[in-house]
Amino acid sequence: MSKVFLVLVFALLCQSCTGADRVATYTHKNSGATISIALTSVHRHLAEYDRDLIVQTVTGVMKRKKLFPDTGGNAAANLYLCSDGKFLVEGYGEQTKVDLVSGEIESGSCKGTRSYVGIFDGAGSMPWQFYTSSERAERTLEMQGG
Repeated sequence: MSKVFLVLVFALLCQSCTGADRVATYTHKNSGATISIALTSVHRHLAEYDRDLIVQTVTGVMKRKKLFPDTGGNAAANLYLCSDGKFLVEGYGEQTKVDLVSGEIESGSCKGTRSYVGIFDGAGSMPWQFYTSSERAERTLEMQGG
């Protein structure tokens, strides 16, 4: 119960400190560390957002990194666990590694194997949130020309 409360408090604080419109959070089951993607509206009428990756370790370290902006339907990002224990956030043409122990965030891919954990997603009437692998199957996120 207390972990759930802390995650909710963190999500609200994260939203208020970033000015974000929406925040989706993955909480590591064993440690309680979190990975969040915050969306901040950049256009009054269009669904365009700045995206920030925010990592919060159990020791209180908080780091953030700007991700590619969502210029219309490109906010989703898959989350993977890498064989070295780090996480990979993979979106449309962008890969970012996260270390939940140190809080470090860096561009790059997994070395070795990876396993799908879930997806940060939400569009239209669907809420922006993290969906586990049991809630949503892995999806290839590729830019589509129109």
